Amino acid sequence: MSLFLGGSAQPELGLAGASSHLQATVPTLLQALSASESTVPQLIIESASPCKILLANHAWCALTGYASEEVVGQSVSVTHGPLTCRETLSALGLAMVAGHSLQVMLVCYGKTGRPCLTSIAAVPLLDSAGRPSFFQWTISGFVMLDQDASAAPQPRQRRDRKSTRLNSSH
Repeated sequence: MSLFLGGSAQPELGLAGASSHLQATVPTLLQALSASESTVPQLIIESASPCKILLANHAWCALTGYASEEVVGQSVSVTHGPLTCRETLSALGLAMVAGHSLQVMLVCYGKTGRPCLTSIAAVPLLDSAGRPSFFQWTISGFVMLDQDASAAPQPRQRRDRKSTRLNSSH
């Protein structure tokens, strides 16, 4: 699945210094993002490394605690942390380079540093030449994780069978 980007009108968005390709595509990116359900957290990111965030909708900002102004222009890695699976990131990166859609489960981090297990659907947005210049990431599910390490399950300690055996004198 992919979405085609077309469009011509360009609103003033303070994109001085942005590539002409990006400036010409922004109205359609905005349209793609606003056409989606506003309660569903979504990002529009560049498909090329370092995968900069171009747009973050209100629902994504509410989920992560970031303001749009804080993340637009930043690499999507701003949401990665110690529990983020590098193998999943690699698979996601390969799919983006190839222009393929992919659904992954990934631990991401909000502004406060709290981890969140997210289900991300990454869908390429094709430019007029059919190239996947951008991706729309939709968060279809999430679970906030406890950030307190002491609340994490502790490994079971092996018990000595003698100490747990009940005396039966039947």
